[in-house]
Formats: sequence, C-alpha cells, structure tokens
Amino acid sequence: MLLVLAASPTIFMIVLVAILVNWPPNSVNRMYGYRTRRSMASQEAWDYAQARSLQIMRQWTIWMVAWTPFVLWCWDGEPALLVLCGLMTTGVLLPLWFVERELKAVPFCPSGSVHQLCWFISSLPVLNGFGVLK
Repeated sequence: MLLVLAASPTIFMIVLVAILVNWPPNSVNRMYGYRTRRSMASQEAWDYAQARSLQIMRQWTIWMVAWTPFVLWCWDGEPALLVLCGLMTTGVLLPLWFVERELKAVPFCPSGSVHQLCWFISSLPVLNGFGVLK
C-alpha cells in the first residue's frame, strides 16, 4: 500500500498525459488545457501551446517513471512521497517556462527540451556519491 501511495504522483502524471493525448482541448476555453493569456490570444497560439505543453509533460513523465524506482530505493515513506510530489509539481509547472517563452516569438518555435534538465537532475545523486557536491 505504501508503495502505491509513494508512486501516486507518477501515476497521476501518467494519467494526466493519457487524458490530454486522448482528449486534447480543441478550441480556446477557460476550463481545460494549457490556459494562459498568451495561449488564449488566438487559435494558432492555443493549438501550439496545447501540443507543446503536452510534449514537455510527456517527456517529464517518462523521466518520472525512470526516477520513481530510484527515489523509492533511496528514501522510504514520506520522504519519497515528498520528492515525487516535488517532481510532479515541477512537471506540471515546467511547460510554463518553455511555452510562454516560445509564445512571445512569432512564429512559434520550440526552444529546447526537458532532457537537459533531467540529465542534470539525474547526475546530482551520482555527483553526491563521489563527494563532488559536499
């Protein structure tokens, strides 16, 4: 039971991405999808923001699935849940960083991916293990 509870942030991200893949928001609305002033300015901006934010959340979710066993192995119970909740919160908010910057530029174009950030985060425990971060 504790394992399921600790893995619930990862499960939430998987379900969220699955919902957005299967039922993407098609028209500008205030209820569902990536909703900011810039993304709701036009249908073109809306379409771009939905696709790009889903791409970023999908990438982050793949990394969360990879990190979950490691987090559960390193920490027990509440600390693991807190780390995974922090990763989930980052994954939900991370599209704001990328998409809002990209919506400022016309035409809209992707400005990077989360993989660089994820490799950095993944390297922290390794560096800590070698005493580099002490």
